[in-house]
Amino acid sequence: MNIGRLYVLGGQQRGARPMSGGLDWYEYERGLILEVDPVSGSVERRLAYESPPGSRVAEDPVVLFKSASLVGDTLYACTQTELLLYRVPDFTPVGYISLPRFNDVHHVRPSANDGLLVAISGLDQVVELERDGTVRREWAVIEGEGPWDRFDPTIDYRLVRTTKPHHAHPNNVFQLGDEVWATRFEQRDAVSLTRPGRRIAIDLERPHDGLVHDGRVWFTTVNGKVVVADAASLEVVERSEEHTSELQSR
Repeated sequence: MNIGRLYVLGGQQRGARPMSGGLDWYEYERGLILEVDPVSGSVERRLAYESPPGSRVAEDPVVLFKSASLVGDTLYACTQTELLLYRVPDFTPVGYISLPRFNDVHHVRPSANDGLLVAISGLDQVVELERDGTVRREWAVIEGEGPWDRFDPTIDYRLVRTTKPHHAHPNNVFQLGDEVWATRFEQRDAVSLTRPGRRIAIDLERPHDGLVHDGRVWFTTVNGKVVVADAASLEVVERSEEHTSELQSR
């Protein structure tokens, strides 16, 4: 099977940091995009990125790429406080959005009606945007809450280092037809934002990423497992470490 090249997004740390003792390990100074040839194993740095002043905290900002989406020839990427769209394979910038509500943005993907769905972990929100950044729809991911019940819409949250602890920490958005869904890290589930009450339980561990494929939703968890749910029944049909090696071989 020819799977072409892979794009790996992440960040470069300021220096060696311990993996324990607070948030020190999370000190990233720039976002990185690497291109990997899965056949030869060669790796090429395609992009190094630093968020501009005004879109991040002034002192020791955390800059890295979070979860992205590749649709056609467009890579939808996000930093903590920005959305960046690139045309691949040449990485020509084709879009940029940074809004005051962006704090700990975790995922961006195009919506079914040509908007942008964004998981904003820092505000426990998901928003759908127009391509110019206008907010089309917004949701709080905690049942019974409005998007601004616990937050102040007059604050520029890009300039706030952290809003933790988060009540839900939504970190992935996806659609089943026109229905908008988000994973919730703390609740170990995925919930429908447009049809409240519909839920996929991911009880094995806290979820981080998801992929809809061939009638199933594949979730990764932070302990390296894969949970597979049926998109029609919303029931988990498999929970197995075996899928980790299966996905790596595709």
